[in-house]
Amino acid sequence: MSKVRETGMKLDIPDVPPSLNRTLRMHWAKKQDIKNSWILLIRQQLNGAYLKPIVKMRCKITLCHARAYDKDNLYGSVKPLVDALRFNRLIMDDTAKYLDLTVEQSQCAHKERHTVIELDPA
Repeated sequence: MSKVRETGMKLDIPDVPPSLNRTLRMHWAKKQDIKNSWILLIRQQLNGAYLKPIVKMRCKITLCHARAYDKDNLYGSVKPLVDALRFNRLIMDDTAKYLDLTVEQSQCAHKERHTVIELDPA
């Protein structure tokens, strides 16, 4: 469920993106399906609230899942998620000029996996 704060937003999405190792081996159409599903998952959590930022945003993404990813898989796995944030106009762009991205992970049961996204102006 999304939580809009005065300075930013916190989204709790009931899914975790696949690791980079999995997506690199996928057909391009399947990758597009994953990107589209993240666009819809984020839009569903917004409930009409948009930030429309034109400033640099600080984004902290926490993946809560059963299996830990190594660092390159961790950052690579959130690409469809970051693209969905840009598509839904929660960030201006995914370049370093407009986005300060931090990705973390924590362990939980497989049935309880989820992703937490925290957005604040940098």
